[in-house]
Amino acid sequence: MSKDANFETGYLTIYTHGYFSEKLALTREEIESLSFIDKQTTTLDFSYTITLSNNYGETTSNTLGKTLPPPKISVDIINENSYQFTYTQHPLYGNFDELSFNINSRFDDKFNKNGGSFIVNESLIFGQKNYIQISLYKNDSDAWIDNLEVKYFLGKEMSLKQINSITFDKVSNAYYALQLIGDSYYNASLDLIIYKLDPEDFSIISSNKLKTVRNTTGDLIVQKNQLVVSTNSEILFVDLNNLTITETLKIPVSETIYQGYRSYYRNGTIIRYLSRGLIEIYDAENSTLIKSFTTDYRFFFSDDGKNFINGDKLYSLINQKVEFVESLNNGAQLHYVDFIPERNEVIYGDFYSDKRSIVYNVDSGTRSYFDLATEISYINYDSGSNKVYVHQNDNSQDYPEKIIVYDFNTSTKKSLNCAETHHGRSFEFINDVIISNNGIYLDGYF
Repeated sequence: MSKDANFETGYLTIYTHGYFSEKLALTREEIESLSFIDKQTTTLDFSYTITLSNNYGETTSNTLGKTLPPPKISVDIINENSYQFTYTQHPLYGNFDELSFNINSRFDDKFNKNGGSFIVNESLIFGQKNYIQISLYKNDSDAWIDNLEVKYFLGKEMSLKQINSITFDKVSNAYYALQLIGDSYYNASLDLIIYKLDPEDFSIISSNKLKTVRNTTGDLIVQKNQLVVSTNSEILFVDLNNLTITETLKIPVSETIYQGYRSYYRNGTIIRYLSRGLIEIYDAENSTLIKSFTTDYRFFFSDDGKNFINGDKLYSLINQKVEFVESLNNGAQLHYVDFIPERNEVIYGDFYSDKRSIVYNVDSGTRSYFDLATEISYINYDSGSNKVYVHQNDNSQDYPEKIIVYDFNTSTKKSLNCAETHHGRSFEFINDVIISNNGIYLDGYF
């Protein structure tokens, strides 16, 4: 549209989210200058058309529009029951006067449209993504003129939005994550993808599709300067730098009629879970069956493949034989167990009756104790921080599940409410960072 054209009237049509919103008459000055300042649109997805007319007819412009980003929201935890909520300036701050957030106790409070922060005295659930409503107001009205929803959560978000298994390698100073991508129905084809992640922000450094698999959960660990990926049918040894498979080891075929559904490689030993509570342990080098167990509850093994617990009975691998060591809980089932291979120790405890957790030294047979909590369903020792993460679940609807981290260095503990999971297996605690399998992580708190 040229300034030389003699247009007598004109109007601007505003669209929000692709739909008609309003039609505004243009002044003579706006028509002549071909300029219009929008002082009322508050929706972040908007577009315009301009129609100009004279005695000879009218002409309408192309549709021009833009989608602006919402205010950025960040949450910094203060303690289990409070956090700091911070937001940035709204992109269309000139078209309204103040805003509010529908956070429980702050719903009626109005805040500066140019950004700010405030303290919220309530707990926030880690591992859960939330959406908050932001309402916009004019000074002359108590009714909101527009609102939008913005995602927020406790912690930071990775590039990966799904993690099946994650580990860390000190030598390469990088995290490695495993993904299984595909349909969820039984025996579906799944792409097995390995990622190398930056240790500071978990951004993707490199990735590689290892192969297509079926009916597998996937397990990832670093051993002897290489990645080891366990599937239900084979073990893949993967180079830490270029993420390519260097060796493939087939899982031994069980002589039983029972179906295998999970396999793990640990330092030359293969632990295979079969149906009906049968567990078999093989020498990976020659596929020899070393030991088989029948369990009606949980079976635990150390990352170095040297120690096993069935029920409450501790066994150790000595000269390629699995030898009984001791009954740790007077014959009663242990509900949570983890191992500290570098000290040849076992951490364990009972789900209900006792807040004490026990550290048992396999070499000396001695025990030490520390207080954690009851209703612990999962435990994970982090060698990078010398802390232990436990997942607390009281099996009721009255209280949220909790992450509790005990620091062996200071004999102190901290807790945090978390999203509901299957026995806490949706979280990993590595290098003092709690990581959710939906791609959220929290550092600097524990």
